[in-house]
Amino acid sequence: MDREMTPSEKTEYKRHFPNLDVDRARVTDDATDVYNCIAWTVDVDWDWLWPGSTINEFDVFYQGYGFVRQGSGPVAVWALNGDYNQMTHGCISGPGHGPRWESKCGAGLRIQHGLTELEGAIYGQVIAYYAKSRDSRVLDKAAMLQDEVRKSKEVGAMLLDEYQKKALDGLKEAIPKDTVEAFENRFSAWKETWKSGHRILLSNTSYVRHSNEFVELAGMGKEIMPLLIEKLVEPDNFRALHLYDALQTDKFLKVLPGSSEEVILKGERFRAEEVVKLFLSNT
Repeated sequence: MDREMTPSEKTEYKRHFPNLDVDRARVTDDATDVYNCIAWTVDVDWDWLWPGSTINEFDVFYQGYGFVRQGSGPVAVWALNGDYNQMTHGCISGPGHGPRWESKCGAGLRIQHGLTELEGAIYGQVIAYYAKSRDSRVLDKAAMLQDEVRKSKEVGAMLLDEYQKKALDGLKEAIPKDTVEAFENRFSAWKETWKSGHRILLSNTSYVRHSNEFVELAGMGKEIMPLLIEKLVEPDNFRALHLYDALQTDKFLKVLPGSSEEVILKGERFRAEEVVKLFLSNT
């Protein structure tokens, strides 16, 4: 795909990115929450990859994919207020990405733009660059990871085995029907907020905690955990991990962002799958 922005897209993106030349910007993919900016910088368009909020986590992530931090390079990463602990975004340039820079804007459009045109309150500014490593050991390890990541694309959505289904069904049966109904209504209302306004442009999904809908769901307590686990089985509900993390008091049943190299490298849907397996294996 290579097209101009529509009039409504120009209005919306100019509002969020005042420096963006919307008449020159090119749209290279429509809005989707299947993948995000960081995923696209490593040629992944089937998963949502977010290393964490710190530059150290970004270093681990990009080294895993064969990149090292340098003074310049084809991958630029962004942070708010020049703070290495407030990472926000990544964009890429070079062959296959057009003559300028290319960004997948969270769950929004993928666009080509001038490097500084996305500067502002949402992404901040470019804070570092990454380039391909020349270390054969790093590249060999990255090749193995990329093969593994590609296989995850072929496997597709998570499927529960018979034991897991039986365990989950048993837990759900113990929940009163009015609680189930209230959960479903509140979860739907919360999900509506996930991509509202500028939130659609964000790859760090921790913002989903900052709503009244989240507070209402969290207020229902741990009784809703089986219902939440059922939601996490669905690939598009990985943002609900933030509710799980808020409700789960047993640290051994958590898989937190940045908790391991594997979690950093494989992203939010992998983390959701690990949480589901961990929870159901301990029921």
